[in-house]
Amino acid sequence: MAGKPFVEVDKKEFNDALQTLSDMEEAIDDSWIKRTLRRKLGPMESEMKRKVLSNFGSERLASVIGITTAKKRIKSSVGAKVGVVKNDASLFPEISSFGLASILEYGTVERFRRIEKMGVITGRVSTGRVKPNPYLRPTYDKKLPDVIKEFEKSVERKVQKEAN
Repeated sequence: MAGKPFVEVDKKEFNDALQTLSDMEEAIDDSWIKRTLRRKLGPMESEMKRKVLSNFGSERLASVIGITTAKKRIKSSVGAKVGVVKNDASLFPEISSFGLASILEYGTVERFRRIEKMGVITGRVSTGRVKPNPYLRPTYDKKLPDVIKEFEKSVERKVQKEAN
């Protein structure tokens, strides 16, 4: 039962459309997505560093804040992570930069550690109490909608460019 086709498409036009789609797929690949994400996350990274400097005055902690697209640091092949992404033992010899950032962000409750001498517990020493001082998460929550909008605009521009 052959009837009128719903849409009439010339074979050449159809092949041209397929070629355009194929070109788009090559243009919007994993590396383009990663580069674009890194660019769009830049303002968030700068704001996090600014907050570390204003809240804690620590240039050492600010130096370990960054953006990474490394597969060993993120779960997907095209994602990005922003925040404390580096660990430099020369800057923080006693604790990792990730541990220090977590303590400053979320705080601690007072804990005690036992002191043992020759198998006998001689006392307890407090590890202290640190109040939570969130500086990474509020910035992330505030800036994420803007990052998503800017990324969407970049994808739309790229699709339009490749379609023309």
